[in-house]
Amino acid sequence: MIRNTWHFYYALVYVFKVLCGG
Repeated sequence: MIRNTWHFYYALVYVFKVLCGG
């Protein structure tokens, strides 16, 4: 379960970076 949450968090950060335009 922890691994799944980690992947979700990683994906969220990636999307946020893309939205920021970084």
